[in-house]
Amino acid sequence: MGKSQRAMAASRAVLRGSGEAATWSAGAHRSGSTRTMAVAAGLRIPARGNKADAARRHFAVASPGETGLKHTPYGEQGSGFYTDATRGCFDVLARLTGPVLEACQAMLANRTASQDFSPFRIMDLGTADAGTSLPLVRKCVELIRKTPGFESVPIEVLYEDQPGNDWVSVFARTQGTVTTPNVPDEAGGLADFKDVFVLASGTSFYQTCCAPGTVDVAFCATAFHWLTSSPSVIPDALHSACTEDPATLERYRRQADEDWRRIMSARGRELRPGARLVVANFAKDVNGHFLGFSPRTESMHHNFARIWKDMVTPAEFEATNFPNHYRSLEECSAPFGGEGGVFASLKLLSAETAIVPCPYLDSWLADPTKRTAAEQSKYYVPTTRTWSNSTFVAGLSSHRSAAEKEAMVDAMYNSYAEHVAKDPSKHGMDYVHSYLVVEKQAEGAAGSTRAGVQGSASSGTFGSQVRGVSTSTATTTMSTFERALLTMAEQRMPAADSTVCGRPARVLHWPSPQLGADIYIAYAQDTPLSQQLPGNGGLRIWDYASSEDAVKEAIGLAEGMRLKHSVYNTGFAGAKVVVNASTCGDTKQLNINKKELMSAVGTVLNDLGGTMYTGCDMNSNLDDMDNLMAKSPYVLAGIGNLALDPNDATAYGLLGSLEALAQRKFGSMKGTSFMVHGLGNVGRKIAEE
Repeated sequence: MGKSQRAMAASRAVLRGSGEAATWSAGAHRSGSTRTMAVAAGLRIPARGNKADAARRHFAVASPGETGLKHTPYGEQGSGFYTDATRGCFDVLARLTGPVLEACQAMLANRTASQDFSPFRIMDLGTADAGTSLPLVRKCVELIRKTPGFESVPIEVLYEDQPGNDWVSVFARTQGTVTTPNVPDEAGGLADFKDVFVLASGTSFYQTCCAPGTVDVAFCATAFHWLTSSPSVIPDALHSACTEDPATLERYRRQADEDWRRIMSARGRELRPGARLVVANFAKDVNGHFLGFSPRTESMHHNFARIWKDMVTPAEFEATNFPNHYRSLEECSAPFGGEGGVFASLKLLSAETAIVPCPYLDSWLADPTKRTAAEQSKYYVPTTRTWSNSTFVAGLSSHRSAAEKEAMVDAMYNSYAEHVAKDPSKHGMDYVHSYLVVEKQAEGAAGSTRAGVQGSASSGTFGSQVRGVSTSTATTTMSTFERALLTMAEQRMPAADSTVCGRPARVLHWPSPQLGADIYIAYAQDTPLSQQLPGNGGLRIWDYASSEDAVKEAIGLAEGMRLKHSVYNTGFAGAKVVVNASTCGDTKQLNINKKELMSAVGTVLNDLGGTMYTGCDMNSNLDDMDNLMAKSPYVLAGIGNLALDPNDATAYGLLGSLEALAQRKFGSMKGTSFMVHGLGNVGRKIAEE
C-alpha cells in the first residue's frame, strides 16, 4: 500500500472512529426462550472477579467525555446491587405503570387498525441493572400477548444505559438468574416468555439509540437529570439544587435546558408515529423540595455538603459537583410551550409533579422498634450511595492514592450514617419527580413539527433547519423558533459571484458578543441539511476584515466541501463552519478564549441536532476538537492515540489526488511541477513530501 493509500485508510479510520460511530462490540447469549443480544459502544463485560476486585470496582476511572461525568455503578459486577439497594425506584416505576400501559394499549390499537404485526419494541432508557423496571416490562409483555393478533408477535425490549453500566446484572436479571427478595413480579425475568428478545445499547440517550421510527413504547425513570457536562463549579454546594449563587444556578439551568432538548429530539427520531414516551424526571417542585428533601426530612444533599466540606480541601470541595440538575416542571415543559405543545415532533400530553415517599423511612416510622437507630441507618444509607459514590471519588485530588480516596469516601458515608442514627425519623430519600407523557406526532399532523424545529428565542438556540423561512411570512405563521432564526440573521445568499459559489447558498449566523466572535455555517441552498444527509466541513477561525468577508469565505469553502463529498460519495453534504474572531493588534494572535468558543460551537452543533458535523481547519486543532467533543458528539476528528494528524491526512489525500491527476493527464508525476500556495499545516507537509 502506497503512502497516499495508507493516508486515505487512516483518514477513513478517523471518520469511522468519531462521534456516534465509535467502536462497537457485540456478543450473544441464549437462555430458555429469550434471546439476549448486547450491542454497546465499547462494551466489555468482564468476568466475575473476587470480592476485593468487586469492592474496588466503583473506584475505576471512567472513560473521558460525556460518559465520564456519569456515576460509575457501585457494588459487585453482576450482583444486582443497584436494585437491591434502591427499593424506592419500584414505587416510582409503579406510578409510571398506568401511563405506560395506556401507551401500550394506544399503540396496539393503532397497529391493529393498520394491520401492522411487525415486532413490538419497548425501550427502557437509563435502565441501571434493569431490576426496578422488570415488573413494569412484564406487565407490558403480558398486555401485548393478550391483544388479538399479537399473541406471537416478536417483542423486543431495548435496555439503554452508559457503556460502563453493570450489564452483567441486566442480563442476569432479564434471564431470571438474579432476583430481588420480596419482589414476586420480577421472578423469572423475561426468560419465561416466548419470543421476547432482550437488547442492550450503550449509546448515550443524548443520541439516537436505535433505528428511526422503530420504538412503540419508551419510558425513563430517574435518569434524564444527568447532564452532558458540568457547566461550572458550584462554590457553595455540591448540587445545583442547593446553590444560592444565581449565576451558577443559571448556568446549570441553561445546560439542563440544552440537554433536555437533545434528549427529546433523539426520542422524536426513535419513536413511531403515535408512540409515547413516559418520563419520571427528578425535579425541584414549587415548594423547593427535591430528592432527599421533603416536608418530613432534613436535606440529604445539604448534609452531604456539610460533612464533605469538613473533610477535604477547598479545591476538592469545588471539584465535587454532581453533574445533574433537578428540573422544575416549567423547565421540563419549556421546549413544548406547555401542555399540548409540540417539540421535536413530540406532543406534551401531560405534566405534573409528585412526591413518592422513601420506603426506608416509611418502614422506620411504621415500627421504630423493628430496628435500632444504628440498624436503620445502616439499612437506609446504602440507597444514597448507589448513585453518588463515584462523584465523591472523582472530586478528590489525583495526588491521593486510590486507597486513600476509598477510605475518605467510606468515612464520609460513615459520618452521614452516624448523623442519621441520631434521629432516623428525619432522614429518608423521598423522591420528588415531574411526570410527563409525550406522543410522537405523525408527519403533517396538526400542530406537529419536524424533529428539533422549535427552540428557545431567549437563549438564541434552535434545533434544526427550517425550510424556506422568509421575511414575507414572518408576521403570520412564524413559530418561536422561526422568530429566533430571523433575529439570528439567517439570510439567503445570491449566486451572482460564480467565482466564489456557483449556486445559491444559505448562511446561518450566531453572534456571540460575549466571546467577541461570530459563528457562521454555510451550506448549499438546494441541498438542505438533514440527519439523512448531514453537512460536513471543518471549523475555520480567522480575523476577517468584515462580516461580508467571513460570509463570502464560508460560502466558497462550503462549495468546495460540496464538490469533495459529491465526488467521493461520502454521505455528507458540503458545508463549512467559519468563526470571525478578533486578533491582538499587529501580532495577529487570536484574542479569544478557544475553550469557551468550542463550547459555543458545540451548543450550535447540538442545536442543529445531528444535521451538521465539523472537524479541524485553520486555527482549530486536535486540542480544540477534544474540547468540542466534550460538548457535542457531532465532531469528525482524530481519536486519541491515532498516530496520524488530520492535517497530515489532508495533505496525503491531496498528494494522492495529484498523483492520480498527473497519472491521467501526463502519464506519471515525473517531470511535473506543482505550486503550493500557502505553507500552513497542510501546505507545509505537501511541500515536504
